[in-house]
Amino acid sequence: MLPKLVSSLPSTTSALVMMVPLKTAYNNGIAQSIKNYYLYRTVSNDNTAGDLTPTDDAEIAAYVASAGVKWDGAANKMNLIATQKWLHYSVLQQMEAWAEQRRMNLPQFSFVVDNANTQTLPPNRWLYAGSESVYNTANYSAVKANDNLTTKIFWDVN
Repeated sequence: MLPKLVSSLPSTTSALVMMVPLKTAYNNGIAQSIKNYYLYRTVSNDNTAGDLTPTDDAEIAAYVASAGVKWDGAANKMNLIATQKWLHYSVLQQMEAWAEQRRMNLPQFSFVVDNANTQTLPPNRWLYAGSESVYNTANYSAVKANDNLTTKIFWDVN
């Protein structure tokens, strides 16, 4: 199926997709993420964090070359990708970061049990909106027993 998918792309796109080494794509993704968030911050009126210190390519390169981020020599490259993806999503797309971490079980987190609250660990899923029981009664009734924070979503294999 993959060759059919790639062959259905315009020739310039398929050549580009197949020629970019993973390391290059990983490093470019990090740089683009940093520049993207820097751009968001420059146009923001929220000055809670104070003055913005400009970033440059040398600072980004130093981050990409740092321990725990550097592609070369990493034993678990999928963990590197998942960690950077989680960092990127966690700023503005927290639900996406949560879903990706649940889906891949990467990056791996360890949580301290919070016995001071009813929910002692992070949720496996979110609750249905209260309106579901009113406006979607038949379907909600079929899943009501599983509408809690500890039931895993069908795709959550972790």
